[in-house]
Amino acid sequence: MTVGSPSEEYKMEGWKGAGWGKKVKVDLPLSEANADTFDALVLPGGVMNPDHLRRDPQVLAFVKSFFTAGKPVGAICHGPWTLIDAGVVRGRKMTSYETIQTDLKNPGPIGWTKKWWGTRASSRAASRMICPPSTGN
Repeated sequence: MTVGSPSEEYKMEGWKGAGWGKKVKVDLPLSEANADTFDALVLPGGVMNPDHLRRDPQVLAFVKSFFTAGKPVGAICHGPWTLIDAGVVRGRKMTSYETIQTDLKNPGPIGWTKKWWGTRASSRAASRMICPPSTGN
């Protein structure tokens, strides 16, 4: 697993409960990342991370490249916000944290599910993420 970030800083800090959580080392700034070298993408949840990511054109282009290549993409909790702004949700089955379902309905996904569909996944919360069946790889 490679941890990437649009920030040039080589650390990120998570959120746990009502305060800051664990610091995580960033392995690769997005400016140096190439989607062709990755098998899949998982977008973080929470409120702050997706809200920042969805406003970054470099992030949106990176996300779109995974969809264009047909690679697996996961989005946890509020992570689908980034997918909305990347323009990749129309016509797809998705789920999300309850408070952003209207956001997902506006661009036109075809419904909500807790199951995998093709190479895309989303989850209402990290604790409810559904993993695809094993392919033996």
